[in-house]
Amino acid sequence: MTRIIGFHSCKGGVGKSTLSVLCAFWSGGREDGLAKKVILIDADPWEDCLKFQKKRKALGMPCPFAVVPGGNFDLNTKTVKNFTPEKIDEIFTPDQIDLIFNPDKIDLIFIDIPPRGVNAVGGILEVCDLIAIPHRVGGTEDGRLEEMLQDYESAGLGKIPKILILNEIESLSSNLVVKFLSGRLRQEATLVESLKTFARERGLPVVCVAKSLDCQRLMLLGVSPWEQHGKKTKMYKTLRICQDLSVVVAALGI
Repeated sequence: MTRIIGFHSCKGGVGKSTLSVLCAFWSGGREDGLAKKVILIDADPWEDCLKFQKKRKALGMPCPFAVVPGGNFDLNTKTVKNFTPEKIDEIFTPDQIDLIFNPDKIDLIFIDIPPRGVNAVGGILEVCDLIAIPHRVGGTEDGRLEEMLQDYESAGLGKIPKILILNEIESLSSNLVVKFLSGRLRQEATLVESLKTFARERGLPVVCVAKSLDCQRLMLLGVSPWEQHGKKTKMYKTLRICQDLSVVVAALGI
């Protein structure tokens, strides 16, 4: 049976699209014989996931999953719709085409859900088997987390399992001294612990991911952290994000 995992936050800029791509890449690109057939539905109006796929196609690099625009996929029937042959050739490789037109082959669907309130995207959320909630520590959305969880309950989505992903919890090394002197390091550490306590009190699983700036750059290049780490460049701190993601995917059960 196809499993559906949605990444949702009421606010943009929390790492939702980046995490969607990284988890899809992890699940579809495994080399241990456990790789899954993965589709990523890009319902976010910025279409960052789709841009990632197009970048790889332009570079002649295979993508181990298929990104489908949200308006071209029916989540209830798990079938594509409203595609012209020209658009299909523009976006997909032959292997991806075979996958998107054969829903029985799909093992896992990730959805990059638009950064809107629960009521505005309830139709997407209700088909999810798991809702992942990326949350930027110290952002303006800290005070809205309780409200968002209440909105899930009010919308009849309370029984769908959820997981909180605390994103960008580690400062860049160049800012450590400044943050220490200003007391911001202690403030951030206190916020992280407060959010963990908040999640535990509500029975909400929580995982942490280091600062995602490096992966955001890789998204623009169309490269995964594993590929970049293999080049042994010092330009990106990819090893830490690989370690963190192994924890995330384990928590997501993928």
